[in-house]
Amino acid sequence: MSSLTASSPSLVAKSAIVVLSVVVGAMYYLRKKLFGPLASRETGKLRRDWLPPGAPRPGADSVSVFSVDDEQLEVTSDYYELKEATIDGEPGKKLFYTTVLPKNRQVESVIVFFHGYSDHHDFLLMNLIRAYAHHFNAAVLGVDMPGHGRSDGTWVYVPDWHEFTEAGAEFVKNVAKPMCAELRHDQDAEQLKLFIQGVSMGGGICATLALSHPELMDGMILEAPMLSVSDDIKPPWLVQQLFKHVLVRLFPRWPAAPSKDILDRCWSNPKILEVVHDNRATQGLGFTAKPRLKTAYSLAFQCPEYLTPRLKDITTPFFVVHGAADEVTDPNSSQQLYDVASVPAQDKTIRIVPGAKHGDCFYRAEMYDEVGVWIGQRIGSKSKYATKNLAAHN
Repeated sequence: MSSLTASSPSLVAKSAIVVLSVVVGAMYYLRKKLFGPLASRETGKLRRDWLPPGAPRPGADSVSVFSVDDEQLEVTSDYYELKEATIDGEPGKKLFYTTVLPKNRQVESVIVFFHGYSDHHDFLLMNLIRAYAHHFNAAVLGVDMPGHGRSDGTWVYVPDWHEFTEAGAEFVKNVAKPMCAELRHDQDAEQLKLFIQGVSMGGGICATLALSHPELMDGMILEAPMLSVSDDIKPPWLVQQLFKHVLVRLFPRWPAAPSKDILDRCWSNPKILEVVHDNRATQGLGFTAKPRLKTAYSLAFQCPEYLTPRLKDITTPFFVVHGAADEVTDPNSSQQLYDVASVPAQDKTIRIVPGAKHGDCFYRAEMYDEVGVWIGQRIGSKSKYATKNLAAHN
């Protein structure tokens, strides 16, 4: 009896060691499986080496609504070193951006584009940037947000929504805003108006900046903005609670958020889906793993919890467009923005497009017509494109 009692602690200790070894081994295997495919592009430098600036955009032009020849534009790329904002808590990091100007024409406004989650500005979004520069006589800037594309930061890691958006605010303040004075045709004239435009997550960035830095912009265009996240792509409530209160704290960088794949929910046009899938395979700047746990928390919970009760406080003029068939972000949230924002009726416009999915709206020529008129009315544009039907023009 005493021999059995004496051996019990030893047996328990050995069992504990075995269990611990299995758990550690399983965690090591899981971590290697999750992070292994990301290793070659985990930092901004690695992503820049992987796909240097100026690389071709295979297939992107084939789905562009308006084709703009290179000789009609002036295109430059550069890096902006953050002075105040941080990335992953670190100062002095760089954002990659591209500036597109109409060649041999007077610039009438400045527009900054913010891309969506896991994307960057130098693929499909560049089609819009080029079209705006040419058709609206605008200086258009596309910027890669922290952790995205060729900018610094852990690949698609957003540990804090406000840190993330402050990087965008500093870029607008120190890069785009000075252009409003520099590019005016007459130094005695008023500064050019500045607009920001964002798609999905980029729309959430725009709305946040309209609250935190309304002085930076004269208006914003929101495409399927991430003001809230559709319940259709969230996991069950119990999984959400485990995610928010346990997993995020233990494994913030792990690409293992319990979310549904959204890519095939974004476009109705199979050609666009084909181009996007091919690009992910060949260029590799589009993040294909599950969202990182802290990123998912920042986007699905921190962002909407900040924005939803404050939509009424937005005073910036806006044009918001949302697909009625969007399964990624909720068109009802765009309607709520329109209904409650403290913006005069003549300075806010909403378009809910029947049958359109998350990314469909700016693949319709008429949307450019409406945005062109909306911008033209706010800048007193003399451009023929401010009121011309671009579909007929093209």
